[in-house]
Amino acid sequence: MFMQNRFLVLAPLVAVCIVSCFPLGADAQEKAPSKVKVTLRDKSQLVGVPGVASFELVTGFGKIQVPFTQVTALDFTKDGVTVKLTNKDVLTGTLAGTAFEIETAFGKVSFPYAQIESLRPIAAGAQGAGSQQDLLLHAKFDSDTEDLDAFNARLETRNARVIEDNDRKGMLFDAPAAKAIIDLPFSPYTMPEGTIEFWAKLPEPNRRFNSGGGEPWFFNIERVNCDEGVHIVYGFVSNNGAGQGGLTGIIWHYANAGTHHAGGVGSIADTKVLGDNPDGWHHYSFVWKWDGLDIPEAKQAMPFLFPEDRLVEKDLPVRTKNEQVLALTVDGKVVASAGKVHYYKNHLYLQTTETKCRFLINEGTAPSTTPFVMADCKIWNHAQLPVVAKE
Repeated sequence: MFMQNRFLVLAPLVAVCIVSCFPLGADAQEKAPSKVKVTLRDKSQLVGVPGVASFELVTGFGKIQVPFTQVTALDFTKDGVTVKLTNKDVLTGTLAGTAFEIETAFGKVSFPYAQIESLRPIAAGAQGAGSQQDLLLHAKFDSDTEDLDAFNARLETRNARVIEDNDRKGMLFDAPAAKAIIDLPFSPYTMPEGTIEFWAKLPEPNRRFNSGGGEPWFFNIERVNCDEGVHIVYGFVSNNGAGQGGLTGIIWHYANAGTHHAGGVGSIADTKVLGDNPDGWHHYSFVWKWDGLDIPEAKQAMPFLFPEDRLVEKDLPVRTKNEQVLALTVDGKVVASAGKVHYYKNHLYLQTTETKCRFLINEGTAPSTTPFVMADCKIWNHAQLPVVAKE
């Protein structure tokens, strides 16, 4: 809501500055890409439909028309613009006109080039079906140098490698030192709802859990340069430190879901959530919604408790299925869910404070020795239940 209000104020201010801009005609709108994300120099961001399907770039070797379908990023400088293309080519030059126009939920908004820091076309197919809800990140993990510029994100890998298994490419994490780090341009902590989904394969599902560590932690989302010590985590573990085991997921200080009680299972295969082929490819998702998820049958509603002087809420109400705020799924089926815990005081702060976040793969509270392969990881800005696993 804060960002929406900010843009309502911003839109009329930038609109009066226009000298000339790309037209937004009916014919152009039909051919334009579905959406673009504009980041301004004051770090404001706005998503909308551009007025044209291509733009004119003036380069040292002449004028060229560049289709948005061939673009992954435009980065603006005081002297011009750098255009990154899908084939990895990079062009520099200046844009025709003086401003860029998009159609938003607030109407047409025009941005002078001098106010723009970057522009990112949103990848094709990134919208939820029949809605305006968008894909925030799509990491295929099919290359050691995968380019996430289209999502204004950056991937770094350490000691991990790409493999192909059963016609599916993915990134193998086969040692504690194998990691992937994605710098996110958004904070999942402040998102009222969201979905993180991916495919994973665990070639050694019968390996016994180690003491206290994730086996493995698929992901761990941490706030950068913050001292709260809280995390959003998802993975297999004997004991997640908050009373749960098996396949567990935590939005720390807010919700805690798991397929088993702590210490209730000794290996991934023991959880039975992967069926008869625990060493095969499976689709996982981590889904949350502050206002409550519509889950036909709540799998768990176990609050975990803390000293009262650290809580905002003191009562212990009975949870119902409509009060579930976190769900874990495997192959489209909810295997665990949880209602919100009684608020930790600092979680109210986390939900309303923007900060940079990092999406860490194979990094948890203790070194993991269980190998796994991850592919096709997506983060959506809306809760998707039931999640349908698509090959």
